[in-house]
Amino acid sequence: PRGKILNLDGSKLSAQHEEHWSIKIRPSDNVLLGQSVFVCPAHICPTVALHQFYYIVDERGICIDRWEVSARHRN
Repeated sequence: PRGKILNLDGSKLSAQHEEHWSIKIRPSDNVLLGQSVFVCPAHICPTVALHQFYYIVDERGICIDRWEVSARHRN
């Protein structure tokens, strides 16, 4: 498995392209435009170096930590 979608029960991964996911969502999930979808990937590629920080969010949606990406500024 490529990972798990944490807050949409019954949703399925349909495609993954580097850091982008396409997911199939059931109509009964009533997902709104702009709603957060939490994903726990099983594999991350070098695209992580595109970001200076990662924000660690708990199951309530509260930011509990910030991790610096040490590979971001490597030459």
